[in-house]
Amino acid sequence: MNDHDEQHDHDAHAEDDDASPESERDAYLEHLDAEPSGPRYARRAQAPEPFRSAQEHLQAHLIRLGALMQAAEPPEQLAEDPKCELDEDLRRDRAASKARFIRRVAGELLEELRAREAVTTAIPLPIRDLKERFPLSQLELDVLLLVASPHLDTDFRGKWRRLDPFVGHPLVHTICEVLAKSEDAPCEVEQLFWQDRPLLRHDLVRVGPGLTRTANQLAWEEPDVPLRVVALLMGRDVRGDLLARFASSREPSLRLDELVLPAELRKAASRTLRGHEALGERAMDWGLRCAQQERRALLVLLTGAPGRGKRAFAEALATAKRQRILELDADRMRALAAGRDPRVTADLAELLERVAHEARTTGALTLVPDAERLFPTRRELASPRLLPSSDPLAAFDGVLVFTSAHPERLDPRLRARVDLELALPSPTAPERLLLWRQALPRGLPLGDDVDLAKLAERCVLGPGGIHAAVFAAARDALGRRDDGVVMRDLERAAAREVARAGEVKG
Repeated sequence: MNDHDEQHDHDAHAEDDDASPESERDAYLEHLDAEPSGPRYARRAQAPEPFRSAQEHLQAHLIRLGALMQAAEPPEQLAEDPKCELDEDLRRDRAASKARFIRRVAGELLEELRAREAVTTAIPLPIRDLKERFPLSQLELDVLLLVASPHLDTDFRGKWRRLDPFVGHPLVHTICEVLAKSEDAPCEVEQLFWQDRPLLRHDLVRVGPGLTRTANQLAWEEPDVPLRVVALLMGRDVRGDLLARFASSREPSLRLDELVLPAELRKAASRTLRGHEALGERAMDWGLRCAQQERRALLVLLTGAPGRGKRAFAEALATAKRQRILELDADRMRALAAGRDPRVTADLAELLERVAHEARTTGALTLVPDAERLFPTRRELASPRLLPSSDPLAAFDGVLVFTSAHPERLDPRLRARVDLELALPSPTAPERLLLWRQALPRGLPLGDDVDLAKLAERCVLGPGGIHAAVFAAARDALGRRDDGVVMRDLERAAAREVARAGEVKG
């Protein structure tokens, strides 16, 4: 547990001489149970119950944060003395005692929430996944949820007005008051809004442009969260209608050690991925922070003729990074940026920014097949609107994989930006034999005349072509109403794929 977590768990173990008696605690818990949004969370069960939905998990967080907001209310409200009729010292002491008590209850709610998270394995919890992905401390997660609270639950607008009657939304200084443990702690909370901290660096929270860590106006800024982050916190589809028009997401299934490729290519890819991840941790110590900020994204370019396995290689890289794949359709993106859809008004830079934000919030590797279609050379562009910005990758900070059968047609600026370029060679005959064996499913019936070594020797195909040939051969066999695939089926299907790829061995 880091320092932020230790600081924010203060209400879980604090000892308080003038703490409220157990009966008062029970009364407060009954008050929470009576609210429409929050029965069950204030009761400590003998065995934690798993969360039944992402929305239930979100409500557990909001109820706890609502308690912390109540503890930060003005003394006259905490002491139930709105007309200030009590002695000032008595009112202050009563308010302080109640605030300590509420914070201790909030700490117990946090312990219960963590226990329930630990036993929730049947469903995804987007808030927990987001906290682990970036990663965020508990204090940073609380800041994010408080900033988003008016979007997550409209009742929070009234809660913020109880802290400041003139403002119905969170400000930096009110968030600091809610989460601060002591009078000195608000400064530490305010630092979480600096531009180089995770919340702003990953575009989870936004404040006014140009603010620095020494800006006096930061305390009075109104932070906000992108609507896509709100959707993620609420457990909804975060891709949105526009992104769904040109992007798809999936889980990878291939591993690097399963690819039939020269060992030096796999080693180069693994070494580069490890180095990129380690550089993010050591850039400050090694004096490379500025350079790392300029090249936050790792760009890998895979080249080779069609069917060489470039897409499979990208999938294996995603598996190595334990990430999903966010795959883009270059032609559809170009059509949208060219204004061919009257419902969409977005240039290429805006579309790329949406992709970068999606990849960041979902922890995905971005795959751009046929990258020369999306980033062609200037002479091939039909419209200035399709020109990328000076640095089209500026919004990205993860791993991007471009594939191209014609890298010479790729925008030279992007080609110069590539961190690792790998040319996938045509597989040798022994490698093709292994590919044929991998491509044939165990349940596929084969004739006695099938000779895979002969196929591997005569037909120069890559992984994609071999898989396509196996599928076509099975289809042809079933078209003849045969019960199995014979050598003739495989030879004809392979010959069609060889002709299509333009690689005929003489």
